[in-house]
Amino acid sequence: MPKLTLTGHISLVQEQRFRLITDDGRGFLFTLARKAQLHLSDLQRLQKSHVRVRVEYTGEANTKSGLAEAVQPLTAR
Repeated sequence: MPKLTLTGHISLVQEQRFRLITDDGRGFLFTLARKAQLHLSDLQRLQKSHVRVRVEYTGEANTKSGLAEAVQPLTAR
């Protein structure tokens, strides 16, 4: 299954799920994949800091199959 990417900021974190608001204002719900090298506390920190992130995911966002494989903070240029 190919990995897809979206960028934006995390607006909500609940358990292993989070909502990403993209740069153009769309909202996507993801579940953090078990193999992701990120913990719940990392998601909460990214949400609180309102930093832009890149989410690599498989499946379909907003469904059970939307798994975030990686969440990487983006630095300002």
